[in-house]
Amino acid sequence: MKWTYRCPHCRAHLNPGESAIILSATGDTGRGLFLFNAAPGDYELVLPEGIALEKGQKWEFSCPICRENLTSAADGNIATIRLFDEEEKEHAVFFSKIAGEHCTFVVNAEGVSAYGPHANQYEQMVWAKYF
Repeated sequence: MKWTYRCPHCRAHLNPGESAIILSATGDTGRGLFLFNAAPGDYELVLPEGIALEKGQKWEFSCPICRENLTSAADGNIATIRLFDEEEKEHAVFFSKIAGEHCTFVVNAEGVSAYGPHANQYEQMVWAKYF
């Protein structure tokens, strides 16, 4: 499946290919560009040399183009970006900013798809206001 991820602020493309999403990240142990696997629910991550993820550590993510913060208005521990599928249907993608917390949500007008073992921690988020 072909996915195109975009910044919700400037609409810049965040994935130069189909396999990875690039986001700016800042945390207690450093800052740099993180490469996320583009498939929802796949938590493979490529970090810059010298940056370590400590379980429970909160990271702030921003667009590498416009530098706008990607924190969701729904929850301060969640970041959000936009996804466009092969049919150019728009989806909101929400993911945890906490290291070791694996949860991702893909939301569109038809509903919510939840991924990861920690998704139940954010079940109370109000999705209806996004679409």
